[in-house]
Amino acid sequence: MSNRLDRNAEFFYQISVRPPAIAGAPQPALLRPTLAEDPFNPLQYPEAGDPMAAAGHGFIARMPGVTPNPWIARRTGIPAGTLTPDSLSSRALGGARKVWSTHPPARRSATRTY
Repeated sequence: MSNRLDRNAEFFYQISVRPPAIAGAPQPALLRPTLAEDPFNPLQYPEAGDPMAAAGHGFIARMPGVTPNPWIARRTGIPAGTLTPDSLSSRALGGARKVWSTHPPARRSATRTY
């Protein structure tokens, strides 16, 4: 299948090798073990070493007309914030869910709220 994309198209994709046959709604947990690397695309998300990468990763495709995204690019000399994993209990969701929070580099203590 081929699709014609706009010059400014940008999208996230994953490659699944031999995914299991799943009836009904998609089940991400069953697909995670089948995710494969794209050897031709260095734009992996989340980046290797990112705590969110444990939940699986994919790749970003950017067509030639995509404007730069300076707010997501790492820059030398700019301190990075921290990404902290946690869990959130919810009766409505039927249990705990993994969540991540981002904190600025100047964060002074774990008790300070924003």
